[in-house]
Amino acid sequence: MDRNVESEPEEVWLTGDDAETRLRQMGLEVADLVQPLELAAVDAAGCTEVDAPGAAGYIFWTRGNRYLRERLHPRGWSWTNRDNILRTISPDGRFSISAISGAGAVGVPSGRVQTRNPKGSAVATLVRYNYSVVGGARNADFLPGLDFPEADFEPDMHPTWFLLYKATSEGIMMELSMPVDMLGSTVNRWREHIIIGPAGYGGDGGVRLDLDSFGEANAPVVDVPVERIA
Repeated sequence: MDRNVESEPEEVWLTGDDAETRLRQMGLEVADLVQPLELAAVDAAGCTEVDAPGAAGYIFWTRGNRYLRERLHPRGWSWTNRDNILRTISPDGRFSISAISGAGAVGVPSGRVQTRNPKGSAVATLVRYNYSVVGGARNADFLPGLDFPEADFEPDMHPTWFLLYKATSEGIMMELSMPVDMLGSTVNRWREHIIIGPAGYGGDGGVRLDLDSFGEANAPVVDVPVERIA
């Protein structure tokens, strides 16, 4: 689809009371997102050098999504693992959330962020669907005149938010953000960022986590080429 930068809505960052109000509109509280990642951090911190390479990252990813589901399920939320994308679905089916590792200024107002690890065609389809529903975001880095192949969306699709997380010395930086574009295999264009956290590491405060180990499942990655229209 052709994208006109002048017609795109502004990219927004919500913090403090505005972030909490936005979460309540979605049927969420800050603790609903912070607690699952804190619990996942404790599990991941139990990995040692005798675990498989990347074990801590995999455990953090799968347990973060699991604990999110366990916390929200009593309130009517459901889930799906379709295409190896772990999504927790709102009770009314209007949107879902997937916890995914991020890179860049995660959890920082006006920060530029992207997914940490390459994503494949299934994520690309979700992102294109998000764009078709909520539109893009105008910013100085947006590349006008891009064309994406039209997708045949599933009839039961809904917008998917990414719960981006990044381990730092300050704690687990995090934000709930709406992706709307990607270049190559990296999701790096967003409509809305709800800034949350940081979350703690739990335990006795001495937990250290390997930043490079925070990955997702080892599903095959399919690149999605994006080129300017001549």
